[in-house]
Amino acid sequence: PIVVGVLAEKNVLHKLANSYDKFVSENLEEDFDAVAEMLNVITGNFTVRVASRLGLEEELYPPRFGLLEKNVDSILSVACDVGEFYLYIGDEEIFSN
Repeated sequence: PIVVGVLAEKNVLHKLANSYDKFVSENLEEDFDAVAEMLNVITGNFTVRVASRLGLEEELYPPRFGLLEKNVDSILSVACDVGEFYLYIGDEEIFSN
């Protein structure tokens, strides 16, 4: 299994959400929904490619909102127009509900 996570301050999360869905308000739940949908598209495309190229099918789990549970070294810092946020892709669950 692969865990994909975005770690961001609320204002950066909102800007990231707004870059994907122009109709989100400044509501944390709506921001989460937009970013979760963006991650669904990315991970869904990845899952389809893995299945078609390697014959391995994985089940996608619904996105969850959580807090960082532990520190890991494999977090990538991303700086872009919306601000700086962190991206985690790994096999270890690092978020708590």
